[in-house]
Amino acid sequence: MPLIPISQIRMGEFVQNCRDRRRAEAIDDGLLQSILANGLIQPVEVRPRRELQDGRKIMVYDLTAGERRIRHILHILQRQPKAFREKFSEDGAPLKLFWDGKQAYVKATFFRGSDVETQIRNLEENRHRDDLLPSELARGIQLVRQKGGTYADAAEVVGLGLKKVEELHRWFQNATAELRRADGREQRSRRGTTRKAAHVRRGSEEDRSGRAAQARGEEETQRRRAARDRQGETSEAEEVPTEVHAGPKAFRCRTRRSRSRRVSEAAPRARSSSTTVSSSS
Repeated sequence: MPLIPISQIRMGEFVQNCRDRRRAEAIDDGLLQSILANGLIQPVEVRPRRELQDGRKIMVYDLTAGERRIRHILHILQRQPKAFREKFSEDGAPLKLFWDGKQAYVKATFFRGSDVETQIRNLEENRHRDDLLPSELARGIQLVRQKGGTYADAAEVVGLGLKKVEELHRWFQNATAELRRADGREQRSRRGTTRKAAHVRRGSEEDRSGRAAQARGEEETQRRRAARDRQGETSEAEEVPTEVHAGPKAFRCRTRRSRSRRVSEAAPRARSSSTTVSSSS
């Protein structure tokens, strides 16, 4: 069994895991400690493939069994790289893990088969799990069917009758369709909520804009009123000299009228005096 670079192992690209994604990616502290203490008990299983990348052929490995172990090894390399290097820097054969100073290696067995056979092998690997859910088993049957396999192929692996496998697959399809409809309703509800929130935000912005415009209008009104008040004060200040100048004129007019009145009153007395003189003569 060779040691292969972990960086060249592909998970889920060509061989899909039937397990729920969140469950498959969950990290178990107990398994982390076990790997750091004892390495791997069983090697992982891969299907080797030679592909052309950047103009040259390289070897890649599609993981068919051992995704949970690979994910935990990657977690250790990311979170506890020093502990991994110290533990696995020596001969990696007994522990099935090795660090060569540049990258990590894992011991693997090779599975050579078609796409259908590889997907069936993944279903067989997960079939022995005690915690495998019915929905995950049904999804494994669907993945086999999608790769071109038959109900008979799946039934042979999972140990169920052909009719039971068909019923399980139809149940999964109906449940998946219902889940998709439910997801669609939830997404539409979220979009409606988002539109409503956006409408509320626009309304709030319009209210703020209206209040700001009203405040600007009131400020402009007060400014104009203040300007008119200042203009009125200026007009009153300009009218005061007119009244002051009008006073002496009116006074002079009254003075002339008083003189005329005295002259007219004095005229009869003068005529009376002249009459008296004439009589005495």
